[in-house]
Amino acid sequence: MLPLASEIIPQPILRTYISYAREYVKPKLSVEAATVLQNYYLKLRAKKEQFSSIPIFNRQLEAMIRLTEV
Repeated sequence: MLPLASEIIPQPILRTYISYAREYVKPKLSVEAATVLQNYYLKLRAKKEQFSSIPIFNRQLEAMIRLTEV
């Protein structure tokens, strides 16, 4: 389903927003969130060894960290 035309952000505004966020927004990961992520990642790694089906790499952990930074 495509967004309505009124919901689309014009490209110049989006570029400005992203530039601003890259320069001024510095998210932090709390200790509690880091612990939860660490435990989840270790469980994923253990399941991978148990079933040897889905490869889990450090990239997945780094992606989870970026998604959870506040």
